[in-house]
Amino acid sequence: MKQSERNFWLDVSLFVTSLATVYTGVLLWLLIPHQTAAVFLGFNRHFWLTAHICFGLVSAAGNILHVVWHRLWLKALRGRRIASLPAKLRSNRVMDRFIWVAFLASSTFGALDWMIPAGENGVSMFGRLHVVFGMVWLLGITVHLTLHSQWIISTTKRYLRVKRAGRMITQPGGVKD
Repeated sequence: MKQSERNFWLDVSLFVTSLATVYTGVLLWLLIPHQTAAVFLGFNRHFWLTAHICFGLVSAAGNILHVVWHRLWLKALRGRRIASLPAKLRSNRVMDRFIWVAFLASSTFGALDWMIPAGENGVSMFGRLHVVFGMVWLLGITVHLTLHSQWIISTTKRYLRVKRAGRMITQPGGVKD
């Protein structure tokens, strides 16, 4: 498997796990906040919290792998002054750092919220910071995906063999309809 294909499938996995983490996080934040008796789609808060934590851990592991796989590129950029970079590369570098800091902060505050019991109302400062930095990360990742939209579109077409004008779409792994 080529490096670009490997990166593509890791990015797809990150997208799915991050989307699941955001979805379960929004459920916990807005639909069933700190009400242990609340149920959504037949599952209680404890189930959704466990799902949120599991998806978050898988997403964190994928993000670490993503950074490890891109370490040579990151190392090459580290020695260059940001002002010397072309505009597109500069914006990517700034957004990547912004996203990474927001991700680390959200993950850290989420872990602290999980490990340290909240007060009487069930909401801790760590939980609030977890949500705030999660929203900041979501904003950053939206900009990041927009900046990389051409790569996402062309790579998706290449690896999923998407054709135009009603032609057959070849599914990965030789799966037939």
